[in-house]
Amino acid sequence: MYIQRIIDKNIGPLADVDICMPFDKNRNPKPIILVGENGSGKSTFLSNIVDSFYELARQYFRDAINPDELGNRDGYYKVISPLEIRFNQQFLFSIVYFEEGITYLYKTGEIDFSRFKELSNIKDDANIIKNKWSSDDNIKAVIRWPKLVGEYKGTPSAEGYTLEDGTSLNLSDKDQKWLGLKDTFKF
Repeated sequence: MYIQRIIDKNIGPLADVDICMPFDKNRNPKPIILVGENGSGKSTFLSNIVDSFYELARQYFRDAINPDELGNRDGYYKVISPLEIRFNQQFLFSIVYFEEGITYLYKTGEIDFSRFKELSNIKDDANIIKNKWSSDDNIKAVIRWPKLVGEYKGTPSAEGYTLEDGTSLNLSDKDQKWLGLKDTFKF
């Protein structure tokens, strides 16, 4: 299972990160290299990915986390803490989109759902996340999305696709901008 996109907002030194992972024409992932000065957020970025793997593994395996001295398997890789919120901000969140319709969400601090939607640029699919939402609570969740059905028409458009429950797809504003650049960049 590959990561498709990562959005990190206000996490430690990371103000606003939104990365769509590159794939070759055969859908194999291309390597990514993180470069930055000490304290710029490279380890923070990677720790969110590692935490998403732990939380995802916990959904499928009873022994994903080693037991503590008392035999508890409720351990964690990363604590949700308001101390991680970027200086002078009220919230943080991280979203890791995997293929196969699985998303990891990590959030703390005070942010209402409409502001989250605006900042994360999610649209119609947001109701599934909204069901897990609380404006001021910590959230750490693995979300399974309905399957995508439809036929590929040879364009980078959502036309002709729906979720298995019949919900039509709409591209985000950011994805709409990429449509205009589709012939500029060759991946």
